[in-house]
Amino acid sequence: MPYDKACEPSGGAAADDNNFEILLLHDSNITPVLQFCNSRICLCALYCSGNFRMNGFRLALASAMFCLTCISALADATWSLKKTDVAAYESLLKPEQKPDSRDPLPDGALAASNDGGDIEEAWYERPTSRYQHGILGDAIEASVLAVRLQNGETEKLELPNTEVFEDRTPRIHDLDGDGSAEVVTIRSSVHRGASVSVYGLREGRLVQIAATKFIGRPNRWLNVAGIEDYVGNGGFQIAYVQTPHIGGVLKLVELREGKLKNRAEAGGFSNHFIGSRKMGLSASGDFNQDGRLDLALPDADRKALRIVTLAGDVWANVAAFQLPARIDKDMLVDTGPDGQSVVIGLENGEYYRLKYAK
Repeated sequence: MPYDKACEPSGGAAADDNNFEILLLHDSNITPVLQFCNSRICLCALYCSGNFRMNGFRLALASAMFCLTCISALADATWSLKKTDVAAYESLLKPEQKPDSRDPLPDGALAASNDGGDIEEAWYERPTSRYQHGILGDAIEASVLAVRLQNGETEKLELPNTEVFEDRTPRIHDLDGDGSAEVVTIRSSVHRGASVSVYGLREGRLVQIAATKFIGRPNRWLNVAGIEDYVGNGGFQIAYVQTPHIGGVLKLVELREGKLKNRAEAGGFSNHFIGSRKMGLSASGDFNQDGRLDLALPDADRKALRIVTLAGDVWANVAAFQLPARIDKDMLVDTGPDGQSVVIGLENGEYYRLKYAK
């Protein structure tokens, strides 16, 4: 279900109550959003995935139709967005591991493989100040990617002096399903901005395998949002937000035939704010329990939480929730016997848990 920005209302369901629920109903043409506060039903927003058309004119749907649709589906399912506390949030945090390196990136962390491929660990080395962008809190970036192999040996790749890794932690995945691991990085040109760049072993050497085009001008960045099977074909695809600070575009690429090929994109997202070292303002999971992987991330100004999923080659809107303050902390997933929930932290010090219940 594609998200139609033109149909987005100016208001929304405000998350300023300690205990409220939002019911999101899907229809082939409309998705009404209802807010339940103190047992009162209020039509507070309308998201359109399509429009009825007749003889070239759009037909407006009457309020009565909305009410009938909503009331008939009250027993279907609800999204619950409730306040939680910092202890619940911190209980889900996983501590960063520092690499065993003589010259590591100061704020870098160690990536460990869960796929059992030929690359077990990856990290960044050899700090440099040759790119004065400073998007991650300082102008110190890495110039070397290092990996540790299953046999204990270390391989390294050094970038030319016009490029840096504008990143904190590499990501290890077998993107093409060939049994060998790839390392996903954010590589930036001092002249042309950032690129998603993938590295792997070829004849025992660490080399670049594929990359997206640089954005096209300096001081333009991107941030990886997730590496999961969003398509549902058993592989891994890379979701990332290009220019998350200036009208971010959510893109999905997959490694095919030695190239990163674009699968889907949609505007109006963010997953970072300038100067922050937190790069995890997104989370993946089957949040609405429909058997398809979803992606949770902020909207462009970080004052709304959006849930999207891939429908064919389109990012489809699943749900959207207005918040009382901007998201400024890593999103965390809590998996329990009754499904997965997303826990978020806001810049006003509040924490919320988003959960779906059938």
